[in-house]
Amino acid sequence: MELEPLQDKILICADCNEEFVFTVSAQQYFLEKGFMEEPKRCKWCYTQLKKEKRQQQKEAKRRAHHDRSTVHASTSRNDEGRNRANVK
Repeated sequence: MELEPLQDKILICADCNEEFVFTVSAQQYFLEKGFMEEPKRCKWCYTQLKKEKRQQQKEAKRRAHHDRSTVHASTSRNDEGRNRANVK
């Protein structure tokens, strides 16, 4: 069975509902990478989604670092209090 030659395809973005072109070169890239499904988002929406995820990851790291700093600072203060109590 012969494979049909690839052609540009018009797809609908799952986020903005606008049409976008899934080009032959993009299809070839997907095939090379082993991706089995067509893209669900246009390039703009895909880029926005990636930006939002990166921002959420940065915020989570910042919060985790802040939480560790807060715990470390309160632990240090408690240790100082114990040390002073033992000196008396």
